[in-house]
Amino acid sequence: MSFKYFIPKIKNNVWRDYWVKKNLEKEVDSCRVDELWIIIKKFVKLSNKVIDAGCGLGRWVIFLSRQGYNVVGVDNFKDVIERLKNFDKTLKVIVADVRSLPFKDEEFDVYLSFGVVEHFEEGPTKVLREAKRILKEGGIIILETPYDNLLRRVKRLIKFFLLRKKEKPMDKFQFYEYRFTTTELKKFLKNLNFKILATYSKDLLLDNESIGLWSDFPFLRSKNEEPFKLNRWGVLIKKTLKPFKILFSGCTVVVAKKECRGEKN
Repeated sequence: MSFKYFIPKIKNNVWRDYWVKKNLEKEVDSCRVDELWIIIKKFVKLSNKVIDAGCGLGRWVIFLSRQGYNVVGVDNFKDVIERLKNFDKTLKVIVADVRSLPFKDEEFDVYLSFGVVEHFEEGPTKVLREAKRILKEGGIIILETPYDNLLRRVKRLIKFFLLRKKEKPMDKFQFYEYRFTTTELKKFLKNLNFKILATYSKDLLLDNESIGLWSDFPFLRSKNEEPFKLNRWGVLIKKTLKPFKILFSGCTVVVAKKECRGEKN
């Protein structure tokens, strides 16, 4: 069963507030040291037609366009798409819902989805089915979501036994995301007849940064309040656990192929 993560209810548009604070050039530069770039270079050709579905502020759309890739960015937040257009009028970006995309069948060679499908409380199947529709036969999907790693599961178990008599007042909380295991994510894709090509446990590359450790253990956070920056204890723990990255990685990535007609999974 995929783990549901809740946050306190927020009246404002959390995504709009989040994106407004981001520096675009800094976000684009971060792509160079993101493990996703290594994966993209391995599976995506310059000749491919690529969609970044749920592109957010568009760091990958900008970065990949600058690298010579033919990429289209899609997001349902009009404000961020307008900001992207103002930033670079040559970018191919549109406002659309990833559950119902305005593209013809089998239009794209590659479908990128980074931190998107976990935010639909009904689950990712509808989004993935639409991804399959617009992908060509033999097309590639690179799917990244939050990872329900072992440390998160152990922490949750300990918290359950310590606080089992104290129930959260759920009326004060709202659904934020699912955290999937790699097995769960693979199952969603296999159910749609995708062939799994590779899986990765993904975190941040620099020793003083971590999505997983920073998110789950506040005492390991740097005092400068910059997201994902670790203090000296966090850095030490990350270096110690580096050979076992699967334990603390904040994200899981699955690469899969849309099977050709007649091809067996």
